Amino acid sequence: MLGTKSDGQIRLDLRLQDTRSGETMSAISEAGTEAHLLDLVSRAGERLREKLGVRAVTREEAAEVAIALPSKSETAKLYSEGLVRLRAFDALRARDLLQNAIAVEPDYALSHAALAKAWRNSAMTKMPGPKRRKPLTCPPACLGRSDSSWRDAIVRLPRVE
Repeated sequence: MLGTKSDGQIRLDLRLQDTRSGETMSAISEAGTEAHLLDLVSRAGERLREKLGVRAVTREEAAEVAIALPSKSETAKLYSEGLVRLRAFDALRARDLLQNAIAVEPDYALSHAALAKAWRNSAMTKMPGPKRRKPLTCPPACLGRSDSSWRDAIVRLPRVE
């Protein structure tokens, strides 16, 4: 990013490098705005595929990918930040970010799926009302076990309404 005074301008620089020699074979640069981040990445990807000699993405493939992407850049930002917090074992902060992503774009299914994982990972300790539960902990005996009984127990947590 070029900063907050740049009206959300972004420049993406890619370098295609020969891993054996370390030589830069080609360089690609694309510029755009935060609001059109996904278009920017798509254009850069097209140019990269061209440089690599890989066939272009078909319309059908592009449509499949478009379904998996949020339509709003704010959703993409909140969703990706939520995933980062989930991977850092901060399920409560992830939950907040993912709820915000859902508020921005309610029809984006991956935000809902990630939110379900955040709820599961936080073991519903912050759930309001009678459905509140104590955090789940894995007893020492289950650590290192080859069976999947603990994982199965986690998967079978009650549905959050």
